[in-house]
Amino acid sequence: MTRPDEHGDESAPGGRAGEVAVAPERRLQLGMAGRGALRWVAVDITDIVREVRDRLDLTPVAAAALGRAVAGASMLLRLATKTPSRLVLDIRGDGPLRQVLVEVDEEGNIRGTVGDPRVVVPDLPNTKLAVGNAVGAGNLRVLREFGDGGSYHSHVALQTGEIGDDLAHYLEQSEQSRSAVLVGVLGRKSGTGPLRYRCRCSRERLQRHLVLLSAEDRDYLAEEDGAIEADCVFCGNHYRFTSRELAELTGEDEPGALSLH
Repeated sequence: MTRPDEHGDESAPGGRAGEVAVAPERRLQLGMAGRGALRWVAVDITDIVREVRDRLDLTPVAAAALGRAVAGASMLLRLATKTPSRLVLDIRGDGPLRQVLVEVDEEGNIRGTVGDPRVVVPDLPNTKLAVGNAVGAGNLRVLREFGDGGSYHSHVALQTGEIGDDLAHYLEQSEQSRSAVLVGVLGRKSGTGPLRYRCRCSRERLQRHLVLLSAEDRDYLAEEDGAIEADCVFCGNHYRFTSRELAELTGEDEPGALSLH
């Protein structure tokens, strides 16, 4: 249960092309108490949030919101009676942040993004970051996918936008489980289960999407020199395909080339 240092350094280099989006691992710990009447889970993802903060150049309030959602998604996955192969936590509000989206799988791989990574809102009177004001009113949605191909989704209205309160409300309303959710800073490392920030994006994956586009859509996306550029919203990796590469991928003539029949 953690969030990043809320008033840490905002500077970041942004995405780094060609690198695998993997952060130093952190751990998740879970157990039972009260002779099985109480289940608990704790997660330390400080370094993971610092990694994505730097990659996406997040402001402190955006990083805090994403960190809370990453911790919450990790806990929801492990608290499920049947562990899903993939869980998506999608928070959408009418505040300036707009959206917080996190994916986590059963192997502990995590990725996430926010609607506006550069959002700024005034701090609360107690000097804490106003995550609730950044998120606003809206809905929290959880999607679970299972290895057998089945899936299940549910949603609740946001209560405060502070994410911890909203996760507790979700567990009570959708899972019939009265819960307390705290998202704060842990003072030391602890736990048993590995977690890491890892993005599934790749040049090959993007190539497959480009091939499926119509020629008109590719022309719309192309730069003046005919190249198409794209940035991953989850890790910030930058990809560029030249007009010659696009022609080879699609079997079409390169713009400006002479075609003989």
